[in-house]
Amino acid sequence: AGARICRVRLTTTPGEVRLLVADDGAGFDTNEVSDGRLGLVGLNERARLLHGQLRLETSPGAGTAVEVVVPLLS
Repeated sequence: AGARICRVRLTTTPGEVRLLVADDGAGFDTNEVSDGRLGLVGLNERARLLHGQLRLETSPGAGTAVEVVVPLLS
């Protein structure tokens, strides 16, 4: 919420695909997220189904960054 800048970056290497979405918005306290909010849980489950990882960095007033890294299987 309240973001002025949003950055989306998709990169690939021979071994992985990496997606980063970051903004300079309000951010939030991860300890105060209600159990009824399934968006981040769903994203994490989907990343894990692809043998990947989801990383979340956020704090109140400091924006939010979500990065998903998925290995490319040969």
